Amino acid sequence: MSHSPSEADRSFEIVASSQVRELASGIDSMYLSGRAVLPEAFVDRLERARGRALDGREPVGFDLGGVEFGLTPFGWGRYPYRLSHEYGLIGFTPSEHLPAVRVQPKAQLLHGIGPAATVDTFSSVVSTVASVEWSVARADLFADVQGFWPGANTRERFVCRARTLATFEEAGDLTGFQFGKRRGGGITARMYEKSGQARKTGADYWFEMWGEKYRPGEPVARVEIEFGRKVLHQCEIESPDDLFSNLAGLWGYGTEWLSYRQPTADKTRSRAPVAPEWEAIRNVSLRDRAVTVQRTTSSKKAATERQIIQGLCGYLSSFAAIRNVDSIGASLDLIDPVLRDYERETGIPFSARVHKKRQKWEWGL
Repeated sequence: MSHSPSEADRSFEIVASSQVRELASGIDSMYLSGRAVLPEAFVDRLERARGRALDGREPVGFDLGGVEFGLTPFGWGRYPYRLSHEYGLIGFTPSEHLPAVRVQPKAQLLHGIGPAATVDTFSSVVSTVASVEWSVARADLFADVQGFWPGANTRERFVCRARTLATFEEAGDLTGFQFGKRRGGGITARMYEKSGQARKTGADYWFEMWGEKYRPGEPVARVEIEFGRKVLHQCEIESPDDLFSNLAGLWGYGTEWLSYRQPTADKTRSRAPVAPEWEAIRNVSLRDRAVTVQRTTSSKKAATERQIIQGLCGYLSSFAAIRNVDSIGASLDLIDPVLRDYERETGIPFSARVHKKRQKWEWGL
């Protein structure tokens, strides 16, 4: 949880306007569990593929419904078979004590095509091997707003049913809060500055989603409420359709569980009136506008490329220093034969390395 100095080169003090502006809101994360009976032939194919992955100590390709996943040597918690793709993870288990399927979509798919289409995408892939009854194991709802950012000295204005409150700082500046602990399938909440975090992680598509309502230089308050399986069941939310049709009620429950109050002389904070800024957050639309999946994926690739360039520049400049040259051109001329010699020594063609890296990218590894 951090903010970019270019976004806000001052300490975050209380920021509030007469009108809190909603930039985006909706579902930010969604984990699915699926009840199914996996065919023995399919489990055998998973086991054989995992054996190859263990032998080679690296993922192997695995076709599921015409989509190539990477089956990793290691499992996913209690799920021994972990299939990875740039758009999400799928776990399988033959155990009768667990849902046979577990799915965790990646953010770039969820925000690229929308939650309902994301469920349809994974359903169509998994249904090629088994009929599945889906339930929601976890859902994170969010609201991004400008016109409101609480300072560290206003933390006492938050009223929460959880007993724990953690604050996060960077270089002396408040960057976020966390309310409650993630355990037992209950509820937790987070509030942090989103614009700097989006740039840091390469999720630049958020700026497109926010559109003209976004004002550069002003912090974006992300309020994120995580609902685990236990609380979802209490709210009678079982299936994805239950979730989609009850977003307002679930958000209302979460923003009562956590609230921000007006300061009063009464020492009992729960009796203080809800602040107008929080009322605005409680009444967000929850109709997140999806951007194209190509846009979300390209943003992630651009961030990865920036990181690679930083590392490449560091390594190439070190090589140049050893070889006593100063320019990029001279450094590249010298390193070309060195890389070709290394290719012959290892017996691994450069093209083979590229192919393996491309697969790992497509598999989300």
